Amino acid sequence: MKKILCVTWKLLGICAAAAMILALVFGKEPFFSLQLLLFTLLFGLVPYTVLHHFLNEETQRRFFGLSATIIIALIYYSTPVLGISLFFIPPIFGMLFKKKVYLLYSYITTLLCYLLVTWLHPEIVFDYVEVISYSTLFLIYLTLLYYATVMMTNEEKKNSLFTKTMQALIIAVEAKDAYTEGHSLRVSAYSLSLAERLNQNGYKINIEELRVASILHDIGKINIPSEILQKEDRLTDEEYDIIKSHSVLGYNLAREMEFPQQIWEAILYHHERMDGKGYPHQLKGNEIPLYARIISIADTFDALTTTRAYRSAFSPAKAKDIMIENDGTQFDSKLLRHFIDIIPLLM
Repeated sequence: MKKILCVTWKLLGICAAAAMILALVFGKEPFFSLQLLLFTLLFGLVPYTVLHHFLNEETQRRFFGLSATIIIALIYYSTPVLGISLFFIPPIFGMLFKKKVYLLYSYITTLLCYLLVTWLHPEIVFDYVEVISYSTLFLIYLTLLYYATVMMTNEEKKNSLFTKTMQALIIAVEAKDAYTEGHSLRVSAYSLSLAERLNQNGYKINIEELRVASILHDIGKINIPSEILQKEDRLTDEEYDIIKSHSVLGYNLAREMEFPQQIWEAILYHHERMDGKGYPHQLKGNEIPLYARIISIADTFDALTTTRAYRSAFSPAKAKDIMIENDGTQFDSKLLRHFIDIIPLLM
């Protein structure tokens, strides 16, 4: 398939070049009118745009050169009819593929084509000041658009990698502790529901950051021995200290993975308490980051309403009562009130 495409577009490129040479030799006037714009888009833009995903990088470069040649050949024919506006097509074509070499190639060859047209068609009069102004502004616009497109693409790739990484880490953690299956996703859902409620009441919470932090809040458990995580009997003090280390272990992992500070802080502090009796650093009140206070509420609610090795699940109503008993000591009072209001919506 790739060979067929490559041969096809080489032939098209040769035909376009041959047509331009014939026009130069015999002085033929353009034989299309506004339809040339459609042909430019059809033969120059569409095939490469649709088919380049099927080609390897080397063939892509050749294919792009051929497509650009077709566009520029058609520009020669179309200029007397369409004027300078047609020269703006190839750079946009080059910008679409987010590579500097394509953008520069398209822009430079388009300018060269413009010079060629003005030489071969002396009857066409361009306003050079207008041309230079438009070309400069267009180059600035394309440059900004190019970098914006690249940034958006990089962010999409980054988010995609983060999502896949998070999914793999969640699977690894939950494989070590059968009782926490689905826990991370439920905590994330509860956290985001609370965050949406808070944003409606004057808070400014980055939903995407909180989503990542809440999903990964227990990621440190990947380094906790399975026999401790799955132990049905009461934990010894030493074993409990090992369990508590998961927040620091998760924090270290998040930093190594270069997540934003708000995410690894939430992972580190989601077991802190408002009264300063939590871990690992016994922070108090607003010393605890907002995301960590949100995740603490969601984490506790899911733990209470889920069956564990040592007890059955509490009903949402009972879980709510237990959490109210810890209002102001374990939980942020303002956040807890909002969470209690949305509990019926979570079930």
